Amino acid sequence: MRNPEIIELGKKRPTALVLLLLIVNRAKNTESGNPDLNIGEAFIGDWKIYCKSQRCYRDDKQLLARWQILTYRATNKGTIARLSNRDYFDVDWENQTSKQTNNQTDNGRSKGEQQATNIEIRNKKTQGKNLNEPFLTQEELWKVAFDNKCSIEDVKRTYFSVLDEDNREKYKINKTYPTLKLWIMNGISKKTIPIFNDSAEIEILKFGRPLIENRNKIYKP
Repeated sequence: MRNPEIIELGKKRPTALVLLLLIVNRAKNTESGNPDLNIGEAFIGDWKIYCKSQRCYRDDKQLLARWQILTYRATNKGTIARLSNRDYFDVDWENQTSKQTNNQTDNGRSKGEQQATNIEIRNKKTQGKNLNEPFLTQEELWKVAFDNKCSIEDVKRTYFSVLDEDNREKYKINKTYPTLKLWIMNGISKKTIPIFNDSAEIEILKFGRPLIENRNKIYKP
């Protein structure tokens, strides 16, 4: 989920965020799952595991529907929630849909094509760690934040300091990624960079991961 939206949801109604994370965790993501569910769907209704009243549960459902995050349908086995907004979630919807509809020819590529694709992906992931390329990807910045349980904003501020020409010359920096990690850990140890201790904050950080199409994009000041 995109970071600004999920943070806003958490501020506006924390219980709705908990319900959403519960549904995301339960949602079917493979064809081998529950045959009563489609990809991106989950059964709901057991409101007692996350809130104190049915009124709270109903209000949370209505808010998530108004924000066009979820849709619902009733069945004889219970209520089903569907993650309806592709922009919010890191789900390979197109790939999942194609598995349901295409034939054997369209199901995949040859082994050689797949190996070539894997090599290309690996090359993209190493981008930013090259000595001649000081910039990092959005995925790498998020990973530093997630691994250290700190905010992405603090990581970006530190990243800009690492990229500063004067700092690079002063501290003889030739590798951005390990230097960024070291500076973040130093900031945490000196308590100039706060860390997340609350489980809800960590979940928010987790769902702030960049969307698939943005993960290998270079992030520049």
